[in-house]
Amino acid sequence: MTNDPLNRYQSMMREAKAPDHLPDKVLQQARTQANASATDYEHSSADAKPRVSSRAASATPRSFSVKRSRFKGYAVAACLAVLALTVGLSLALPGLGKKTAPFDFSVQAYGASTDTILSMGANGTIIFDVDDLQMMSAGQYQQQVGTYVGCQLRIEGSDIVRIQANIDRGELYRYTRDEFVKSSDPERWADILTWKQTKIGEEGPLASYDLVHADLGDDGKDRNDPDKLVAAKYYQRLGSTIDVAVNDQEGSRLSDYCFGLWTNQTGATLDSMVDAFDGAKLTITVEKTDGTSSTKVIKLTAADVRANIIPAENGGNRTLQLVPEIVDLSAKSDEDIQNDYANGITTIHTLYGTIAEQNGESFPCGEASYPTLEKPLTEPLVIEPIADVPTYEPGTVPGPDLETSAISDLGTTYTMEYSGVNANREPASASLESAITKVERLDALPEGMSAADIPYLYPEGKTSDEWLARNGYSIDADGTLTPGYSYVMVSKTVTNTSDQQVDAQVASGYFVALGEEDNGTVATTYQSLTEVMWRSNHDGPVWDSRMYYETLDPGETFTFQMLFVVSDEALNSSNLAFVSETGNMGFKHAYRVGAVN
Repeated sequence: MTNDPLNRYQSMMREAKAPDHLPDKVLQQARTQANASATDYEHSSADAKPRVSSRAASATPRSFSVKRSRFKGYAVAACLAVLALTVGLSLALPGLGKKTAPFDFSVQAYGASTDTILSMGANGTIIFDVDDLQMMSAGQYQQQVGTYVGCQLRIEGSDIVRIQANIDRGELYRYTRDEFVKSSDPERWADILTWKQTKIGEEGPLASYDLVHADLGDDGKDRNDPDKLVAAKYYQRLGSTIDVAVNDQEGSRLSDYCFGLWTNQTGATLDSMVDAFDGAKLTITVEKTDGTSSTKVIKLTAADVRANIIPAENGGNRTLQLVPEIVDLSAKSDEDIQNDYANGITTIHTLYGTIAEQNGESFPCGEASYPTLEKPLTEPLVIEPIADVPTYEPGTVPGPDLETSAISDLGTTYTMEYSGVNANREPASASLESAITKVERLDALPEGMSAADIPYLYPEGKTSDEWLARNGYSIDADGTLTPGYSYVMVSKTVTNTSDQQVDAQVASGYFVALGEEDNGTVATTYQSLTEVMWRSNHDGPVWDSRMYYETLDPGETFTFQMLFVVSDEALNSSNLAFVSETGNMGFKHAYRVGAVN
């Protein structure tokens, strides 16, 4: 037998037979390796935005190839087959034996409004929700320093000990939701309810947060029940690059928090806040217990996404349920959009993410922006005293012009056609008969009401100097008004005379002084610049928008009272009137009140 090595390889090839499925498994491993590690992000990010029918950008893998030497090809093939049989696939193909983490961690969109993980879109697209409440809860001050857009994500996977991430626009924030029974910790609930931007960084359990928002749990109990399930939403800005340890300690588990997007863009609409991240790149790296790393790069794209309008129980505010389906609004007519809305379908302008690159490499974006956070990144709000408070003079701000036919005496009933929705948030129309029956001056707050029920009080327990400058009066912690002003109670009756249930805006209106008639119209000047500050027959707090609405069944009559603050000078005027106005219906009817003793 010859000692020619080529002949030995030929002999080995005849004697060793690989299993029939082995070539397919080897090829599949090779394809997986190539697809995972050879994606070119810069190429994919230069692609045009996907059309509605193609919602996810696909990465372009490099082709897998093996260099051939002048050594006989069949001998190399025999070596590979034998090596695969004897020592496994890791030595048969270059790179398969390298110690790299599989891409077994996931990035999923989280819905803060529903406290749930959201479904993926087509082709693995990550479609984010936009929690409007997060943006609005921050108030005017937060709008001046930046916005929590509400597109949130949660990272899931096993054996993860570290998370590093970078967003190339704006910042990342950490979001935590804390639920508990109100009676179990009333002091904590009081701290949450009274948190204001002025308290950012103050000592105490809430000192580390940039924003704290109170919420109610979904346990079916009334909001005033002492055993009601309540919640707090905590927001903590972390900077553009983060480095977070993961362990089993409370607050450090992956299930304990989410990450969201924050932008310093201010003074714009929610849609423009979302658009600020259009084309942004989000890089996430996880480190496992065995020391391996796995990195994913996600490209963010702004789009309109379908949402179902979900009615709330007991006539509560509606909610939107995101459906992972991108919608091209430019292809829809106004009539199509209106028909969709009538059928409980609308859209949310939000972001979706596509995996542009994934590999087994370590984090490529450097160290954390803030390795240690000793205080919140958001500076506390400082209420600057106003040096020269302007004097408010009743009757100096022009009010609406009223037709003489829309002015009547107290107790007169007027009818209007109201278009809105019913308790199930289905379109509904009804004829409503309304009347202002009584206007009376009060020496103090109504019985059973305290200053804490007034939504305009600052943390100090009274209205601010700015409030005084704008409205001419202030309210102290005990409810005492600035001298020269009085509380005024207005009684109103509304009857639904139609055969449809309707959720109607009932609590509204303001005081004016009537001018001289001119060609069938009467000019007015405002005598009160503040809205309704309290309403009877409403169990929720005054900041709840349900204070303004009431669900009226066919034939139902609803009688209630509204509280206002009016200057004594206006109350002593014989031309004082109250204008009953119904929301965006554009309907106004004025009642002559005259001097109120």
